[in-house]
Amino acid sequence: MNQPNNRTKKTTSGFGELAKLNASVAKNKSASSKNNNPRHSAKKQQANNGSGSNTNDQEFSMSLSRQLNVKSYPVIATICLLQKREDIVSLLKQAQQNPNSLPIRLTSYLKIEGLLNNDNTLTDKAKRVCTTGKMPISERGLYHIWYSDNDPLLGTRALLIQRDNAFKEPKHNILHKGRHAAQSTFAINPPDDASKTLTVKFSGSEKDNNNRLSTKDIISISPEVICSATDNKTLNLTWDLTLDSSSITLKGPLNILSGRDLKQDSPVDFEYQQNEYLSKASTIFSSLATHLDGHWQQQVKRASVPFALTKQYQGMLSQFSLNNYPVFKMETQHGYFDHVNIHHLPVEPIQEEVSQWHLAWLERYHARSFKETEIAEAEQLSWLAQPALKQYKLVPLSGNNLIGALSKEKNPHAYWHCAAINDLTPSLSSIAALPLTLIDKEPVDIKQLIKKLSLDKPCTKFIYSDRYIRTSRQQSLLKVIAQQLSSSDITIFTELSDAEALADKCPEPWNIESFSKRADNHDRYWIFQSNDHITAWKCTVSLDFLISKDSAYYAQGYPTFTPIVIEQLPEYLQGALAHNTLEVTA
Repeated sequence: MNQPNNRTKKTTSGFGELAKLNASVAKNKSASSKNNNPRHSAKKQQANNGSGSNTNDQEFSMSLSRQLNVKSYPVIATICLLQKREDIVSLLKQAQQNPNSLPIRLTSYLKIEGLLNNDNTLTDKAKRVCTTGKMPISERGLYHIWYSDNDPLLGTRALLIQRDNAFKEPKHNILHKGRHAAQSTFAINPPDDASKTLTVKFSGSEKDNNNRLSTKDIISISPEVICSATDNKTLNLTWDLTLDSSSITLKGPLNILSGRDLKQDSPVDFEYQQNEYLSKASTIFSSLATHLDGHWQQQVKRASVPFALTKQYQGMLSQFSLNNYPVFKMETQHGYFDHVNIHHLPVEPIQEEVSQWHLAWLERYHARSFKETEIAEAEQLSWLAQPALKQYKLVPLSGNNLIGALSKEKNPHAYWHCAAINDLTPSLSSIAALPLTLIDKEPVDIKQLIKKLSLDKPCTKFIYSDRYIRTSRQQSLLKVIAQQLSSSDITIFTELSDAEALADKCPEPWNIESFSKRADNHDRYWIFQSNDHITAWKCTVSLDFLISKDSAYYAQGYPTFTPIVIEQLPEYLQGALAHNTLEVTA
């Protein structure tokens, strides 16, 4: 069984912490179900129990809609807009190729318009004109402009602009005039107000639409006279949001002037859709969380919601996502929306109620069926490791702690399934050795850890078995652990090549035993023997699970110690214990 030390040295391999525990669960579960259903895997079991990762297959989305009031105003204004000027583009290209070919008169005109520098090279403005084919032109006249009516989201915003061919001032009551008109919310001054106009689409033929101005070409509107509104309508406003996108849609009928003298009103189907207002989304999400009696956590982009919601929407406990919530109404900073719909809202517990979420998940998980110890531990750790819970640093519950937290009357199935784990594991029921899980980044008192693992009994012999003990960190930690067992006989089992390297560095009294790689020595075993008892543990990770910092030790990951009966130990460890027992009794 044991082989002589071989003094070769090998580099170490890392450990997989929770991943290794899950792999072990999958392996054990696959083996136990081989005769029943070979296709049933631990991975499928985990998914069914809702302890998978918190990565939702579908993205969070939210849709808000309401009516938008709009009004039409006759406005005398100077409008600067982009117009197609193929003649200017042709002159600029000619100037670019041969500046001296243009007449002095045209060269002077292009300079006055800011299209040529003093050395006759193209300005940045001229380059934009060549690229777009459009040039900013100012025109003064009478316009009929549809504005949003001081909307909480859009404000007063030009939606549709139509030229009037009248030569006289309109005979309407004047709302604003002169300086008051120029400084009113109806004005658009670049660049800050560039978002106050919308790109417009119309249904039907564009044949008679030459007097409509496309607001995407509007640079500025400088009103001189603003008359009272002549018409008003309502449009449907829809605001679609995700965590990283925002889209506004406006639809509905508007009237425009038609006919030769523009005296008739003709309805057109107004439609607008544009990606904007993402900067205002966080306030909407906050209103949504408040509606759910919770709070919006902008840093993690989740809503912390009350535990009561989980009773009605049970998928929240496992997926941390709220779905199938009924359509509702909501007041926000950007107006009242009478139709709000949400899908796959990412949620997390309110801090004061996180223990209730934990206990509810445990009750539901254990109520379904009896779970093997390793499977239950792995799936609970997987649930606790989800992004929605990591900040709370919850401690896994197991053994008597778990049974004590469950209510026999409220959930008898969960209670008795957990109690059966203790009853069916002799090392748990007879000597109260319960599974122990260390918490990532939490301080660890090695002396107290050894007392816990040895059941606070004087240890006469300590056996540690690990296929890989290669790094200086592993070897150093092993010595620190052995310091707490200085009066014990210490035996180390490890792989053949690592045994010799360790023998050169360990204290003289240590007994270093080696083995070749086999299926039964893959796991890590800690065995404590006293005068009247032997306690054996299987650990999920190797000796890398503690980190030394400032004379203290901290856990890395979630190393778990599971008690096992002597009969479950590999034969080479049972043999070592039997040999030692003979020596003691002799």
